Amino acid sequence: MIGDGTAHAALVERVKEGQRSSAEWKTRWWQHCDAKGGGVREPRRHETPFLLEFLEQTEPMPMTASAAE
Repeated sequence: MIGDGTAHAALVERVKEGQRSSAEWKTRWWQHCDAKGGGVREPRRHETPFLLEFLEQTEPMPMTASAAE
């Protein structure tokens, strides 16, 4: 099974939006796919954990109030 429905679709959309908005993001996605995804660059063709791994590495962690102080 590739994805788990709505959650998988939301992750796919986040990756696709990132690719559309940033050349750096797109390059990072391609590098991730080449290194760990067999060169497959279509987000829908990857399982949820693969997408999550990329997003966790690429998207900045939100700052909490205690971390900002």
